[in-house]
Amino acid sequence: STQRYNCLMADKATDRVGGPFLTETELSALIQIPANFRDRCLIKLFAQTDILRRELCDLTIPDIKFALNQINISGPKSRIIDCSDDLLNDLKTHIGTRTDGPLFLSNRNRQISLRQINYILQGIGKRAGIKSPNPNHKHINLRSFAKVS
Repeated sequence: STQRYNCLMADKATDRVGGPFLTETELSALIQIPANFRDRCLIKLFAQTDILRRELCDLTIPDIKFALNQINISGPKSRIIDCSDDLLNDLKTHIGTRTDGPLFLSNRNRQISLRQINYILQGIGKRAGIKSPNPNHKHINLRSFAKVS
């Protein structure tokens, strides 16, 4: 049987996930939709972790612990997230020679904003034909999509 993954929206109050279902193949295709490598890394990070959009905005390069295959998340839900080698290799490529500062930069080389992340997610979802019940909900959770390496 084909394994299917629930996507896009987690209901925090009930810990249920709603929305359409994607197969692993569909999810892999979704990751390929972004036109640039930054957005592909962003989608992969969502898909493989339980990171919230605000946490993603606030990630810095020193938060990525390559030797430990982990990402340190600061804030109200401080935690350590284990990552796949594939994701970390993509993040290394994305970071390049930078050693400090925000992990994800805008096109103007500033920290990516929550609005920009919303725009990226909505655009990719639209191109993939996925409709979120509330695209601005803070708990959009692409991890419920799957664990993709």
